[in-house]
Amino acid sequence: MTENTPALLRNHRFWLFWGGQSLSKIGDKLHYIALMWYVVNRTDSGMAMGSVLLASSLPIVLCAPKAGELIDRLNRKWLLAAADLLRAGAALGIGWAASSGEINLPLLLLFTALMAVGTAFFQPAVNALLPLIVREEDLLRANSVNESATQTAGLSGPVLAGVFLSVAAPYLVFYLNAFSFLVGALSVLPLIVQQPKVEADRKGGLREGLSYLLMRPALRDIALTFAVLNFAVSFMEVYIPFLNKESFGGGAQELGLIFSAIFAGALLASFGLLLKKDINQWEKVIGGGIILMGLSFAAIFFFRQQHIALSLFLLVGVGWGVFGTNARVYIQKTVEDQRRGRVFALISAVSNLMMPLAYGLAGLAASVLPVYPAFLLGGSVVLFCGLYLFSRRFNHAECQCPA
Repeated sequence: MTENTPALLRNHRFWLFWGGQSLSKIGDKLHYIALMWYVVNRTDSGMAMGSVLLASSLPIVLCAPKAGELIDRLNRKWLLAAADLLRAGAALGIGWAASSGEINLPLLLLFTALMAVGTAFFQPAVNALLPLIVREEDLLRANSVNESATQTAGLSGPVLAGVFLSVAAPYLVFYLNAFSFLVGALSVLPLIVQQPKVEADRKGGLREGLSYLLMRPALRDIALTFAVLNFAVSFMEVYIPFLNKESFGGGAQELGLIFSAIFAGALLASFGLLLKKDINQWEKVIGGGIILMGLSFAAIFFFRQQHIALSLFLLVGVGWGVFGTNARVYIQKTVEDQRRGRVFALISAVSNLMMPLAYGLAGLAASVLPVYPAFLLGGSVVLFCGLYLFSRRFNHAECQCPA
């Protein structure tokens, strides 16, 4: 490559890291689907399935605040490697537990919770690490590339899981996921990352990180928006199978098309953002993505034909991709390296906490709130969040990577 080649393309360590993490994301999606299939077929118990899902999410909420503090104190390269190794060990444990003839639910819950602990450290660490391994002007493109791997895994995971589970036992899929995490850990090793410099007045841990977040209006609004969106989208997610049953025929293929449309939309947004070098009016772009989501969700109330609804779900994905990627880049550009881990971890904790609350409320509401009004209500909440952020005025002078 020549000197005229874009810097991100010449960043071989970033692409090696991206390749390893992309493989682990696909493995993680395979694992998730195989785990649900295995538990349902072995137990035929909603309580068992709910327990496994709780074990996969609750540790993220509980561990994320402490994880953020450690991310800001320790070398993120080795922390990422340790998180992937922990997840690899947990996946091996799940495979071992599933390889016996009878399901061992306590062991399954234990190893699933351990994997979630690794995830609590992993994702905030990745978001905090990117500004240290790519140049400031490449942050938007690097995040777009990283997000494209997530959406590709979302699109390909269900298909690959179906293929694997048709020819192999579930425990082999769990072993495959363990291998993908091991590759992810190895891909981190070539990175050159300095340990964050923690100053004396920056050792306040979680409380100091929360105070920092709340005292900055733009960051506070973005964090609250992540929480509200996770709640609203999770609420409507419960209604998607009912929408599929009521209007699309109720088949598994039709349900898969809905989720594939969302992932495809987010992937399109990632590709589109690769063409952008930087953003001038962050509040307009971030708020605009949310507005697109809200309008698309609400429009399902009015346009109930399958092909139109699928197009609207595609636009939901585009809006989510625009919002999520640009919001992460804004945080990376405005938050000092010494606090970045705590900010991302706090946002992760609050956002993940909203999901089980939304699932529970939607389960209660499903008996009294019809499908289409639920999308109108949820879309209106999302639209309000988008309009609020769109009307805000972020401090653009702050939007630069601090020294």
